[in-house]
Amino acid sequence: MRRDVQVGVHAGNLTGMSERLSVSFDAPTAARVRACGAANRGGVSGYLARLVREDELRQAGDQLAAFYTAHPSLIDDAEAERIAAAGE
Repeated sequence: MRRDVQVGVHAGNLTGMSERLSVSFDAPTAARVRACGAANRGGVSGYLARLVREDELRQAGDQLAAFYTAHPSLIDDAEAERIAAAGE
């Protein structure tokens, strides 16, 4: 199913520019977004922006975990350096 997104830039608040998006959801999803927006500070825009920020944070955590999994000695090396610097 194709979902059209229209983006138009308009003047934002003093902290920066904001973009206006038009998105399409199925009826149950749209109802949920409206209900959550009504119950959250910032309305629908604030609710969706929070979800995006949470998703970004989750992705960054996943990337960090993958990095340390690929480089397991870094944690041990850092601990050894800390102990040596502390003279323990």
